[in-house]
Parts: sequence; C-alpha cells; structure tokens
Amino acid sequence: MTEARWDDDAEFAGIADASMFVAPLEQLRQLASSPNWIAEEPGTHLGPGLRSAAEAAGLSWLSDGVTEEGVYEVALAIDRAANRKQTREAAWRVIGAAAEVNSHIAEHGSEDTTVFDVVTGMTPGSTHFATHGHTLRVVVSKR
Repeated sequence: MTEARWDDDAEFAGIADASMFVAPLEQLRQLASSPNWIAEEPGTHLGPGLRSAAEAAGLSWLSDGVTEEGVYEVALAIDRAANRKQTREAAWRVIGAAAEVNSHIAEHGSEDTTVFDVVTGMTPGSTHFATHGHTLRVVVSKR
C-alpha cells in the first residue's frame, strides 16, 4: 500500500490535525445516542424538500421509506456517465435540503451505487424547539 494521498502527492503528510472540530462531532455523537432523539415522520418533514433538491440536481427519485431503525432511506438514480465526484456533488445537494445545524455524512458503496449515511440535528441552543435529529440514507445508483 502506498503512502501517497493522491496521484501526485509529494509530501505524504498533512499540515495539521482537525482537533478544533472534535467538540461538535462529540456533541452530535452524544445527541445521536439519546433515546427518542430522531424525529418521527421523516417522509412528511423531509420528503418534499429532498424531492425538489433531487430534481434540481438532475437525479431521478426512485423510492423512499423508513427502516426499522428509523432511518429515512431515499433511493435516487443518476446518469450512468456520472463520475464519483459528480455523484457526490448531486447527493450533497439533496442532503443539504435536510441538513440541520450539526451534521455528519459517511460515504460508501460500489462502482454503480454510492450510499451516503447522514446524521443531522438541531443542538441545544440552536432552536427554540427541543433538540431533535434525523438519520438519512441517500442511495444513488447509476441508471
């Protein structure tokens, strides 16, 4: 395995760590672990905005539903010619329609299907409502 971080990496090392951003990650981790933190009826609350964002990003809406774990899963299709970067950019436009003040996104998948797992929520003091969150899985398949 190479130590290069990209094709023409000559340094093999970064310039700093990201410890200054750990506190919001820890806050989101704690909230995400709280019982009943995930808001109900994500299709009603998030669906319309996600559908509009998908259309604007050139994605086709295939299906949506809530898993047993409360994850709102949205299946989308992108043109087969799209590369990984184009797929990511389109998916993030959709995710942005549901993102709250603190979010984490993890990407994984294969050549034909890319999955974006999202935890997003309102933190204490960021809203006059009670803190709450959403779990979202955006699955983008090439068509």
